[in-house]
Amino acid sequence: MQRAMLATPAYDGRLDVAYTYSLLETIKLCAAHGVALHPVWWPGEALIQHARNMLVQIAVESKVDAVLFADSDQSWQPADALKLLAYPVHVVGAPVRKKSDDESWNVRSLTPHFPVDEQTGLWKANAIGTGFLRVSGEALQTVWARSKPYSKGGQQCRMVFDVPVIDGELWGEDTIFCSKLAECGYPIYVDPKMQVGHHGSKNYTGDFEAYVNSLQKASLRVVG
Repeated sequence: MQRAMLATPAYDGRLDVAYTYSLLETIKLCAAHGVALHPVWWPGEALIQHARNMLVQIAVESKVDAVLFADSDQSWQPADALKLLAYPVHVVGAPVRKKSDDESWNVRSLTPHFPVDEQTGLWKANAIGTGFLRVSGEALQTVWARSKPYSKGGQQCRMVFDVPVIDGELWGEDTIFCSKLAECGYPIYVDPKMQVGHHGSKNYTGDFEAYVNSLQKASLRVVG
């Protein structure tokens, strides 16, 4: 049986009801398909990078086969979680729309055209947020071993996730994590067809594939 961990930082100790429903249904579906999914939360930590680092430490020490990162304000289709866990790649996530009426997403690419992996149909990205991201135990262990150790409040950890300033610009911990994975030889993939809810004053969702296609068409019209 595959052993997976669902990792969620929860600063205020709260879980959105839509997240909770998605999680419960995902645990049931995974169990029916031979996957033991164990949820782990890290509440009360204001430094998001440290919360994520502690979750990584638990995963590494537990030697799980994979970690599914999911934020406490997200919702998803349980079948999509099972699909992420089954993809034959080390790092793959679902696009998550940011909490903004001006449409933007948590996926980065250096070009408007995402390269497509012929075997899986997944898109190759430069970085993706950890709102709904699956990382293999092997990839996590590799990055963990290469990351700088530190301590906080007597807790020993490693700086897998970090928030550094690079060339005068503040970088997010998700982007840094993805860059470390890529440096270790683990490409970043995204399933453009998955739709994840992002809950705040309202539910922010959308069609990432259609959004990217519309940008590409607009770019072609400008060039032409």
